Amino acid sequence: MQTIIDQGKIPSAVDLLIKASKGFGVVGGHMYAANVIIPVDKKEVLIENAEEVAST
Repeated sequence: MQTIIDQGKIPSAVDLLIKASKGFGVVGGHMYAANVIIPVDKKEVLIENAEEVAST
């Protein structure tokens, strides 16, 4: 995955989580690994948003 991230074909791990958790999450990490802290009731929203971000 590092190669396709570097080529810009998919977003970096941290960019994906920043966009997917916008407004409710705290993200840390870098291009190839990241983590996010979210309220438990936002888990499904995060997953849906991440799928949307990853597919664009």
